[in-house]
Amino acid sequence: MRQAVLAAVDQAEFMTALAGSPQDWKRCASFFTCNTPMANDAGAAALTGKPDFEAAKRLIAEAGYKGEKNRHPRRG
Repeated sequence: MRQAVLAAVDQAEFMTALAGSPQDWKRCASFFTCNTPMANDAGAAALTGKPDFEAAKRLIAEAGYKGEKNRHPRRG
């Protein structure tokens, strides 16, 4: 399910909703903190590519989800 969410989310749209104007944030798709020696773009396509809703639907189906409601109460 995490992979499905990742396939459907646009990082720029998320950051704009969270932090506002793009001048106030920088896209960073590195596992490690950007602008550090370990920063790199390995695997960055998942965060920098276009949302793929068909892939997200396929991944949800592969996860076995069939629209069931959560039967477990939330823990408080």
